[in-house]
Amino acid sequence: MSIIRPELYRTLWEAQNNEFWADQRAFGIEVADEAAYQEYLANFEQGRVDPTLWYLLFAGERPVATVQMHIVGDIGVIDEVSTHPDYRRKGLARSLILHALYRLRERGVMRVSISTAEKNHQARPLYEKLGFQLVKTLPRYRKQA
Repeated sequence: MSIIRPELYRTLWEAQNNEFWADQRAFGIEVADEAAYQEYLANFEQGRVDPTLWYLLFAGERPVATVQMHIVGDIGVIDEVSTHPDYRRKGLARSLILHALYRLRERGVMRVSISTAEKNHQARPLYEKLGFQLVKTLPRYRKQA
């Protein structure tokens, strides 16, 4: 497992957009282009993302799973848990979430939030097994520019 270093930013972005999310277009995840990558990169460059709270798991040279989180006040927020379709149902997401919880606790965080698309029926049972409770469902709106 690797902390996201600058030389891995594009690797992570491409893996998420081209492989991890390829089967999730139904969840509203859209195909990204170079402009989207530049916007993604700006989050790191402008300090809006703490890359020490993002991890990327490799199988050899291939990125296969990631967890990304941030801290708001005293709450840890797991923003993203993604696994390549070929590596799902092997315990990688579970391991990454447990690692994320450990890292957040090391930083003094005692409450953690995680969310997923309502249609993502694979993630919800995993989150519940790990002790997360459904608090509410939120509508998501999207508009093309």
